[in-house]
Amino acid sequence: MVIYRPGMSNAADPPLRLLDPARAGGRILLVVAAPTEARAVVHGVTGIEPAAMRILWDPIELSDRVDLVVTGVGKANAAGGTARVLSPQGHTAVVALGVGGALPEPDGTNDLRFHLQVGDAVRCDRSVFADEGVENGSGWQTMGQRGFGPRQGLTSEKEMAIDASSHLMTLLQPAVPRLAGCATVSTCSGTDSLAMRTAERSRCAVEAMEGAAVGLAVLRAAPQIPFIELRVISNQTGSDQRWDLPLALARLAEVASAL
Repeated sequence: MVIYRPGMSNAADPPLRLLDPARAGGRILLVVAAPTEARAVVHGVTGIEPAAMRILWDPIELSDRVDLVVTGVGKANAAGGTARVLSPQGHTAVVALGVGGALPEPDGTNDLRFHLQVGDAVRCDRSVFADEGVENGSGWQTMGQRGFGPRQGLTSEKEMAIDASSHLMTLLQPAVPRLAGCATVSTCSGTDSLAMRTAERSRCAVEAMEGAAVGLAVLRAAPQIPFIELRVISNQTGSDQRWDLPLALARLAEVASAL
């Protein structure tokens, strides 16, 4: 599928193309979960406002330098869609991006305090599998601590996290100065207690449902390709979520326009 046509007029072409140094003649793959997020990304990259987007595990050509895949929500969709589309020969960087929830700061109290606010854009230095583990009367253990982490051979803590490329982190700093870890979960934190547990387990400030799975798919299929996750805060986690999805999607389009 092609949205971009070479030579077409595009008033939204960004003055900054921050990922150009990472291209090396190849293309950037953007990985987005939900069609609403994909519409914002398409608008940011091309200036076009598509009437609708759909989940499609085929590359969508947004420009002469950027591809998009819309995977669907969740780890399985994210990993499968990324692996299906990723070209080790054609893609030179992978960016997972979308909206996410702000996690509270673990401070030993029951009062939820948030470092990040709705509308903030974040570079994720780590994408962490935050709820894959075993919980019993003795407490919580990650799958890494049980010997079954997604990245066998590393220490138990690092097995559960996919680190962002330091090169991409540096390139994207002008457009996305804030930095935080992102917890990849299967169950989102709609209660204060779960939000606090997720924050304590992962030591992350953002919660979403795909980033670590995208990063792991890249690591397995083409480890030479750099990866990073970007998130825009759409809500707070916990019981009082304070959503502002339109604001977050508008900010997401701004971030996409700088890539």
